[in-house]
Amino acid sequence: LNTTISSPIGGSIVFDYVVHCEDYSCQLGFTIDNVTTVSLAGSAYPLRRKMILAFPPGRFNVTWSFNQHSRPTASLLPNRATIYNITILGVSEDGAASCDACPAGQFSSDLSTSCSTCPKGTFSSENSAGCTKCREDTIAPLEGSSECIPCGTGTHSGEGASSCIDSCSFTTASGATYNLAPLEK
Repeated sequence: LNTTISSPIGGSIVFDYVVHCEDYSCQLGFTIDNVTTVSLAGSAYPLRRKMILAFPPGRFNVTWSFNQHSRPTASLLPNRATIYNITILGVSEDGAASCDACPAGQFSSDLSTSCSTCPKGTFSSENSAGCTKCREDTIAPLEGSSECIPCGTGTHSGEGASSCIDSCSFTTASGATYNLAPLEK
């Protein structure tokens, strides 16, 4: 995992991590401009930890890497490093100062770097964090819908539907309703 950061005043990088190694022979490496800044040793009994590293003013290439010094073991859980979140403070450019909005019909959670398509029966507006189910008697028949459309006369739908169904009833002008569902076609 790598990124480029630029800061006229310096800043800090904060990340949470776990390094799991059955035989203590692996580590999570962190480098700035190809110079190892810190090596975080693994453990057979890892704990989630937080690392805070300061950097001076300038432009830097920052890399996190998993290094294993022995052959992988045949354990149920493989040796691995997991980074749970990364916060870079003091960035002036090239550090995702803004994000592109997801278009209508798609959404993105706070932690995501890409947009996902809303499923049938739901919709979203531009820059949404999630999809909304269509109300009763409206539908979204396609994935990626930006709105729900009403069911036609004599049909209905439940909440979150992707198609309308025939109500199989008839209401007269005087208000009497006849259930036609038992009739065969």
